[in-house]
Amino acid sequence: MLAAEAISITGNRLAMIAIPWFVLETTGDPARAGLTGVAYFLPVVLGGVLGGALVDRFGFVRSSVAADVASGLTVAAIPLLHQVDQLSFGWMLVLTFVGSLLDVPGTTARRALLPGLATQAAVRLERVMSAHETVIRVAQLAGGLLGGALILAVGAVGVLVVDAASFLVSALLVGLIARRALPVAPRSAGRRRYLADIHEGLAFIRADSLLPGLLVLFMVANMVDNALFAVLLPTVAEQVLDDPLALGLSIAAFGAGALVGAVSFGVFGHRLPRRTVLATALVVSGAPKFVVLAFVPSVPALVAVMAVAGVAAGPVNPLLTSAQFSRVPPELRGRVSGTIMSAVVTAVPLGAFGAGLLVSHLGLTPTLVLAAALYLLISAYPAVGPAWRHLDAPPARPASAPPPGAGA
Repeated sequence: MLAAEAISITGNRLAMIAIPWFVLETTGDPARAGLTGVAYFLPVVLGGVLGGALVDRFGFVRSSVAADVASGLTVAAIPLLHQVDQLSFGWMLVLTFVGSLLDVPGTTARRALLPGLATQAAVRLERVMSAHETVIRVAQLAGGLLGGALILAVGAVGVLVVDAASFLVSALLVGLIARRALPVAPRSAGRRRYLADIHEGLAFIRADSLLPGLLVLFMVANMVDNALFAVLLPTVAEQVLDDPLALGLSIAAFGAGALVGAVSFGVFGHRLPRRTVLATALVVSGAPKFVVLAFVPSVPALVAVMAVAGVAAGPVNPLLTSAQFSRVPPELRGRVSGTIMSAVVTAVPLGAFGAGLLVSHLGLTPTLVLAAALYLLISAYPAVGPAWRHLDAPPARPASAPPPGAGA
């Protein structure tokens, strides 16, 4: 399953690089390349909420395999239509949109399979989610490097062919391995309406004592972090340090640190109180990096603080995802996970857009100070919010709920 996830994420990175490059090669128009970016990211917002209900209804294995196969065929249609000179820019947008829309349910389904696989393998969920986070980070890095190298070697069209093949390999792995490990449960939705399924997932989140706070934390932290990587860090590197290498080094330091942090959490994180780990990780990984950028803008200081921040940030995603899955019954995993994913993705571009406006109107240093204050505020939330006491004591699974892995 982790191999399937790695291959799929690597393929997504290839698409993020190859599709805009292909548009620039064939049209020479940066505006059109930007439109394909919108067509690629917008479906992530829609696919999480709308696709989560389908994942729960049709089962995790079926949804993952079907989504990967459909995404692979959609991506393969781009070079195929181009080869026969039938690929208009309109069709390019449609295929990009549909491929991305189909990919989200596949990602949701693969993640929803992990708790059941962890139970059958007798591995702690925290360790599984730590391994999953490590795979994601490595695959994202490898996909970016591989995409650039493959464009040089085989061109953007060749990269899209490789991308399409990656989806099919992921589908094969999930279909042959996960299906044997987890029985495919019959559809249980009956005659229930699709919108009722979506509403049930939203109602579960609202009624839970912890999930609304977890959702807010995910959204705000990702929003501010995206502002850092998309706007604030490049601005400091270009306008203050005048050193593009500083940008690459700092991002690499954060990525390396995050790998160390994620692996460390998988080794011994389950022995520590979740609430304490989360609050400490947020305090160390959040505000300090903005403070250093604002008041100590040097390459050594920047690389050092980003490395430390990465180590501290590494446990956050596997910890919160473990908490989320431990609270959500299997029959609702797709809807709840998809909704949270959509909310986070919606907040991410707001961070970059807001940071750009603030830097233009207030200046770089005030914006960095505001970002540090906001991150410090959200870091204090798990420490003082009363609902977060449930982080270390997830509710017991209802007796009527199916066992982990049902619905696969």
